[in-house]
Amino acid sequence: NSTRVEFTLRSTVLANSIMKVVRSHNYDENESPPWSSMLGPDEPSSSEFDDVDDYIGYVWPSQSAGYTGYTVTTRVFYVNPSNSLLDSTGVITDYKRIIISVYTDGLPQPVILSSLITHHGP
Repeated sequence: NSTRVEFTLRSTVLANSIMKVVRSHNYDENESPPWSSMLGPDEPSSSEFDDVDDYIGYVWPSQSAGYTGYTVTTRVFYVNPSNSLLDSTGVITDYKRIIISVYTDGLPQPVILSSLITHHGP
């Protein structure tokens, strides 16, 4: 059990640190509505990502952060609070859900961290 707790703690710390990186970026490529209809990377390199949805499908290099054996993925999608805060709406809204998933052989299930973000503007 202590091994499982250690894997869970390390996974949670890793997920939190990655969530901070993603949330430090702009809500969208556009500074104000209309928001982008196509989500995903707009830049050729992760070092140039400038908005949260650039991280869609991104697999983080966790080995370089001292987390060998951990795999981290990111999902980002629009949500509509009047329908559901958890599921993709398939339409453009003022809210995006960010999901960080951390996988390791030491746990039967991934550790998943989820956050709702909206634009910061007038």
